[in-house]
Amino acid sequence: MIRSKPFMERSPAEGSRIVRTMKKYTKHKVITRLLIGIPALMGILVLAVVVPTQVFIFHDRSYSKLPLVFLDVLLFGGMILAFSEASRYVQGELGEIKIGNLLSKLPSRVHVLKNLVLNEKYGNIDYVVVDTKGIVVIEVKSHLGRILFQGGRLWRRGRPFKKDFLRQVHGQVSDIRKELKKIFGADVFIHIQPIIVFSDPFARMRFGMKPLVGTDVIVIKSEWINNVVLGRKGFLQSSQRVEQTAEYLQKFSQE
Repeated sequence: MIRSKPFMERSPAEGSRIVRTMKKYTKHKVITRLLIGIPALMGILVLAVVVPTQVFIFHDRSYSKLPLVFLDVLLFGGMILAFSEASRYVQGELGEIKIGNLLSKLPSRVHVLKNLVLNEKYGNIDYVVVDTKGIVVIEVKSHLGRILFQGGRLWRRGRPFKKDFLRQVHGQVSDIRKELKKIFGADVFIHIQPIIVFSDPFARMRFGMKPLVGTDVIVIKSEWINNVVLGRKGFLQSSQRVEQTAEYLQKFSQE
């Protein structure tokens, strides 16, 4: 659990942690560029060697060697697919680190929990914020491009995302409610605000800082995350309940 403090109140140990985090961010950024650059370079080399060879094969009418063509294509395609998946994974990790750095600037009264797993069906919860206004469930996405909202789904490039992000975050909210009933009972209401934040600077959207029409989910760019967390509406709860909630949810963190 991270208890955020204003920058001037941070101890040397906390400052050291931030430096380590930034080094990790830089390291992942370099890895991402390598994962993008290496397959591109290998692709150029494959094309430089394979294409002339296959042209010679066809020119020489050595049709018995045609299976080599398909083998080349399969190997090249598999290589690109593997590096593409690895690149997406690292890009997602970078996005979570970026949001974590932003959340670390929240006031000390705010509890920030990372990487909670309550139900594998909806995946891990990237961040959970607990304060006197209630709880914020934050799902980080690293996609770029223009993001639209149509038919109850988020869209990009003229089609909905393969994964229903709104359903995912609603499932995470439901899981947290079920757990909180175990310690506070069914009669205690704690407001939970679901947020989907796109970490890539090239992600574009025009949803504002209010929930999407017909939903309770807020979809924003990374630079607005702290404004939304601090400025959202909620139902005031005691500091004691805040502490109890944060302590209980902390046990689900994988950090």
